[in-house]
Amino acid sequence: MVPPSDDGADVKASPVARRVAADKGVPLAGVTGTGPGGQITKNDVLAFTDKGDGSSALAPLPGDLADIPEPRVGFFGLLHEWVDIELIGRLADALPYSFVLIGSSSEDLSDLLRRKNVFHLGRRPYATLPSYSRGFAAALVPFQLTELTASVNPIKLREYAAAGLPIVSSALPEVAAHRDIATCVSGDRDWIDAVREAVRTGLDPARRREQSHRVRASDWSGVSARLAALVNAVGVPTAEGRRSA
Repeated sequence: MVPPSDDGADVKASPVARRVAADKGVPLAGVTGTGPGGQITKNDVLAFTDKGDGSSALAPLPGDLADIPEPRVGFFGLLHEWVDIELIGRLADALPYSFVLIGSSSEDLSDLLRRKNVFHLGRRPYATLPSYSRGFAAALVPFQLTELTASVNPIKLREYAAAGLPIVSSALPEVAAHRDIATCVSGDRDWIDAVREAVRTGLDPARRREQSHRVRASDWSGVSARLAALVNAVGVPTAEGRRSA
């Protein structure tokens, strides 16, 4: 069983926007879409990169995030029994960062939120998550290690990476298979060291671009191209072939 998610399914973008983003090395998860239903358009990608006069054209961060001190370590998703709330609290106690949680919660967060550097923003529309991700320096997958999570393959792993975020995760089997984009740790000391290093990495724009590029082929355009290649390799029987069979 895979825990339900309120993360959404995938970044929506037009084919032209995807081509332009690939050419320019732009992580689509970091672009805010202005098209129908929040779809990313070509102009959104071009606006993300530059106005044309050399100045940044990034939209302002969401107001509720901009007010939170930097650097920020983020998590988005459903805050349910499989999330290690106590671990987040210990990290917040040990590190001078803001810990920002986005998503609805079925857990009691009152003790966690007594800390001045932990912020729960609640659920936000999926289309806005790229804007929030731009304001993070690193991202967490702080799951409990249980029979349930042993089979979890978190969608957020690739979403974080597409946004260029360094990722620190519990030692989940499915995450361990993607050590190119995530650091798996266990034990508070290792968590603290890994989050500190992730924040340092996440404050470097070049390193963030490298992270995003690692998962470029994992969006739906890349997946559909690979599926099409497999179908073409097998071949589709012609009407004449079916009659003779």
